[in-house]
Amino acid sequence: MDDEQASIRRRFAEAIFLIAAGVRKREELFCSDSHRYPYADELRSGIEKFVALHMQYAENDQIRYALTEGLSESSFIRSHCTQDLATWVEGWSPAAKEALSDDSNLRFGPLVDVYGNFFSVTNDCEQLLASNGNGDLADLHEFQAYTMLKAGGQNGYVFGRKFLITHPILTYDDLSLIRSGNLSSIDAESPAQIDESGIDPNWFYDLVKLAYESAPNDARICPACGWTMTRQRLQTMCMSVECAKGVDATSFERLPKLAPDSLRLRRGIMRFIAKPGKLELEIARNVQKTGLAFELWPAFDSCDILVTLPDGRTIAIDAKDHKNIDRLTRDIQKDTMKDALNAAMAIYVVPRSTPPKRLETANAALKNKPGHACTTLPQLNRLLKHEQENQHAGK
Repeated sequence: MDDEQASIRRRFAEAIFLIAAGVRKREELFCSDSHRYPYADELRSGIEKFVALHMQYAENDQIRYALTEGLSESSFIRSHCTQDLATWVEGWSPAAKEALSDDSNLRFGPLVDVYGNFFSVTNDCEQLLASNGNGDLADLHEFQAYTMLKAGGQNGYVFGRKFLITHPILTYDDLSLIRSGNLSSIDAESPAQIDESGIDPNWFYDLVKLAYESAPNDARICPACGWTMTRQRLQTMCMSVECAKGVDATSFERLPKLAPDSLRLRRGIMRFIAKPGKLELEIARNVQKTGLAFELWPAFDSCDILVTLPDGRTIAIDAKDHKNIDRLTRDIQKDTMKDALNAAMAIYVVPRSTPPKRLETANAALKNKPGHACTTLPQLNRLLKHEQENQHAGK
């Protein structure tokens, strides 16, 4: 798939996802208060993205401007959202239709049923959202990235996911190497477990085109997460509030600038894959130092790291980079990771900053679930060392 075809598919998916999310939000807002106008940013943004595509790829001026004449949210809902999605692109150029020919989203019918001055979303609308992440645009991008990663097979999944985690920003030179198919010179990050020769370079290039976007020209490299920090007036902004703490207007100017024509991960991929992935790789590097055998994201992420002890028993490890330890404990009570992997233990690694008393409380609540525990990374290291020593002593 060439760059333009990939761009059409990506932009079309974003547009219809936002439109579907927007009409659902409008219905919910109207049902909660029928006296207020149900304004939905998602719907407006989705229509704008779709109109931009239509203006670019419509087959002639008559088709091109028929959409925009008297265009409003209400008219778009009646003229387009009541029609099968395949009809939305009927007047586009043959090249654009070819790019979308096997797009699974085109199988959906109308997004709404209209009656009088009101409408309701259809099952097709709900299914479209559910099949693309079911949330906002960040969820869509995360969902698309995971789908693409799995399409690369287990080796591709590990290589691609590790690449996204270790490359929140991509230079033009990096992109040139990827475009040329030279994967062996791209990823020198440890732990290196993958033979790049078995990975399809075209698949990896498509993953990169999906996962990255142009970086803001005035951005700096965030010292906390490695993504892009920007400034609006005196306020610095990045992936989270923690990134911006302590970075004022003066210190912002001293941060490293991005190389020209750099790309950055899309926000949803940075937030849900790359940012928590830093802890996952830190755990893997620590396990690697012990000399124990391990796998990263086995069976497409059944756990983050599966460690094999000298006697053959396994420990399933999941990184949990959030601070709500009470919610984590409730989630662990329902988790099936240990049983699914037939592991001897399931360990959930939480941030070092977790207060010891909270950790004790969490593990006390897990006593009714044998073989499950929450630890910090230093505690995990001690546990693995203890297991090794016990087994050597038993020989």
